[in-house]
Order: sequence, then C-alpha cells, then structure tokens
Amino acid sequence: GEHIRVLQRSANYSTMMPGYARDKQIAEGEEISQVNTLLKDMIDADNRGVDVQVILEGEVRKRASTGEWKVTRDNEDFAMRLLGGGVPVWYDSLTTQTHAKMVIVDDLTVVGSTNWTLNALERGNEASVMIRSAEVARHYLDYFDERKREGVKVVPGMTLDGLRVKMEKEYEKNPGLAPQRD
Repeated sequence: GEHIRVLQRSANYSTMMPGYARDKQIAEGEEISQVNTLLKDMIDADNRGVDVQVILEGEVRKRASTGEWKVTRDNEDFAMRLLGGGVPVWYDSLTTQTHAKMVIVDDLTVVGSTNWTLNALERGNEASVMIRSAEVARHYLDYFDERKREGVKVVPGMTLDGLRVKMEKEYEKNPGLAPQRD
C-alpha cells in the first residue's frame, strides 16, 4: 500500500508488564493482543516506507457546570508508542470529542463502531463495513485531513495535562473562549 490513515476514538495498548509502559516499547516475549498487533503492524508499515498517519481522541475542555477542566488521556500511551516507532500522530481538536473510527488503506475504507481496545476487539460485539472505492476513500481522506488541520501534532514528551495547563493560561486572559461542555 501507499498510505494508511487511522482515526480512532479509543486505542489502548494492552500490557501485563508495567515497566514497558514507561519505555513505550513492545516488550520482547510479551503476549500480543489484537490491539498490540495493530500497533506493531502500523509501525512495521511505516518502517517499510508506507505513509502512515494516525489521529487519536485527545479531549481537553472546561466543564460548564463546575468550571473544572477535564482531560481525556486514554490514548496517550498508544500515541507515544506509535511516535516511538516513527509513526506521526495527532490529537484531534482538543475542544471537540471525536467519536469516529475509521481506517483508510489506499482505496479501501473501513468505518464502524470498533474502538481499538482489548474489550472492543476481543470481547465486544462491534460492527464495521469495508468499502473498496477510490471515491469513498478520497472523501474520508479529506475528512481525515480536516481533522488533522484542527488537531495538535504529538511530539515526544507531550502530555495532555501539559496542553491543559497551556490552555488554562490562555483562557485566563479571555475566559469566554474556554471550551465548555458537560
């Protein structure tokens, strides 16, 4: 393939070896779940020269009811593991929750309900549809690119809590701009 694009609401690396969570590496001899296989396959494709790009949910917003900031950091570990493997990663717009789940590989598009979590892939009842069409792929590539433009490129060491602190400081100057939702 020439390119792979992934937009995921939830993607969680599954490990029973906590030390490797710090290293952001797949541990030698570690049991490989379906989620971990997807992670490894994307890194391997990128290493073969396939243009792999991933957007993950990374929500930072201020709760309208309490005024407190909420950070959804479920995907941070997966993002750092991809980044450590050389795959470019973005968080979607930090102020809007992305619920989409899609994968585009050349002219093949998969959209559906499946999060990339152990529960969804190995225990849940999920549904997705695969469409082979250059026209459909182009439509979803445009959607992907739009989400990427609205998002934040992930860099080594970046945390969503760090982004929250930055946003808090910016919004102290103009509180009406703070993203609010319950």
